[in-house]
Amino acid sequence: MNFTPKKIFILENGKHKEITYQEFLKLKYDKKAFGNRKFVGVHGMIFEAEEKLYRKFYAYKRRLLYIAETAEEENIEEVSYDALTTAEFNGESIIVDTEQAFTENVELEIMSEKLHRCIDLLSPREKELIQAIYFQGLSERDFAKIEGVSQNAINKRKKRILAKLKKFLEK
Repeated sequence: MNFTPKKIFILENGKHKEITYQEFLKLKYDKKAFGNRKFVGVHGMIFEAEEKLYRKFYAYKRRLLYIAETAEEENIEEVSYDALTTAEFNGESIIVDTEQAFTENVELEIMSEKLHRCIDLLSPREKELIQAIYFQGLSERDFAKIEGVSQNAINKRKKRILAKLKKFLEK
């Protein structure tokens, strides 16, 4: 490895858990613990990936490298999308930056997991409000009726809870 990653995430019980670089190095040299784990590098970070996602990621990276090398060898500055089309790949799909979309999906998944862990740190009453408004789609007014309080009281409580979640997320 030519760089020290900003962050490293391993899969533990199906969820990503951040570990230090030193912990990663210990795992790397412990064949029993490390086993056949697969990792992908994205934006200076390392993420453990399931086999299918790992293969998909590196197949895509190899394809991009192949296209770049072929274009360089043949002095091609522009490549037709039609020339990229194969049985498994539609050349037009290259218009969308799928690497960026993949990266965004990985980052979103990690942030989602972190948010859910932070929500678990809330009191049962706080969780109930967050789940009602953000996961069940209730309005503040509807939740206020259920609780028997004003919509303004629910709004203030929600703001306090969101500030609390923000502090949890920043840790």
